[in-house]
Amino acid sequence: MIQDDDGVPSVRTLAARLGRSVRSVQRSFAQDVGLGPKSIVRIVRVQRALRLARARPTLSWTSIAAAAGYYDQPHFVREFRELVGMLPSEFRADAESLTTSFVEAEQRPGDASARPG
Repeated sequence: MIQDDDGVPSVRTLAARLGRSVRSVQRSFAQDVGLGPKSIVRIVRVQRALRLARARPTLSWTSIAAAAGYYDQPHFVREFRELVGMLPSEFRADAESLTTSFVEAEQRPGDASARPG
């Protein structure tokens, strides 16, 4: 559900779709995945941004952030830096970068970040 949703759902939305409480979803993720649902949502959103940066290198980071599901630039920059280890402006979107396996690991046909505009 997290990867299939174009807008990357909140934990509350995810819980509602599953017919469970937020706390129940959090416990299930912690037990079965080892990470909380919010952490997974953050990773998926950054992966979308990275894929889009590689696929459309002429797009501005503002456009990439919006397409990946971020509501503002500071949130995007902070999350990108925390998960990728650098600012978006420092990121090299080439095939030789270390993020290649992180980005390509979950890329699937029909992913929202692979769609034009």
